[in-house]
Amino acid sequence: MFSKNVILFFCAALYFLQCQSGPNPEQLNGILEEIGNYSNSDGIVTGEEWAVNLTGVRDIIGRVKYRLSRSQDIPSIEGLKSIAASYTYDRDDVTDFLDGCIGDAGETDRIRTVFDSYGKNHITYGELEELIIQLKDDEYFSKEVPYYSEPKTSIPCKMSQGEFEFNKHEVEYFVSDYLFPDDVDDDDDE
Repeated sequence: MFSKNVILFFCAALYFLQCQSGPNPEQLNGILEEIGNYSNSDGIVTGEEWAVNLTGVRDIIGRVKYRLSRSQDIPSIEGLKSIAASYTYDRDDVTDFLDGCIGDAGETDRIRTVFDSYGKNHITYGELEELIIQLKDDEYFSKEVPYYSEPKTSIPCKMSQGEFEFNKHEVEYFVSDYLFPDDVDDDDDE
């Protein structure tokens, strides 16, 4: 009787650990293969470079979910928009993201001060844009803001501009963030 309980406990613990872990290298390869093999004409945007629309992102999430036996539901198009709109950024995210834009490396403290004025641990994409405008008004920037340098900023930036074409890196981030949210983003909400 004792050994049955131990085995049952072990199986339950293993199941919950599987749900909590991020993509391992084999799973990440599976994600990349599904992205590379995607060919649904309703989801692919024709152009010079590979890109998919939200239908393509949704299809790829479904294929990866099935391939990796994940338990999440496949999101709707509106659900995907909501997911992208819910990305948040902590002070380190913002500082790292904007570090290359400021004229003087010593001005990192100014970024932190403006971030801290929001009075919370994470800010939304809209608040990030406001923060950038405030810093630009103070003439701390020497370069354009590289919104497209990271998927976590390029996805909501594109969507806020009504642009729904995503490259492979952005799709990989979308899929990983949806199916493995604890590993992709450490958002401990305020």
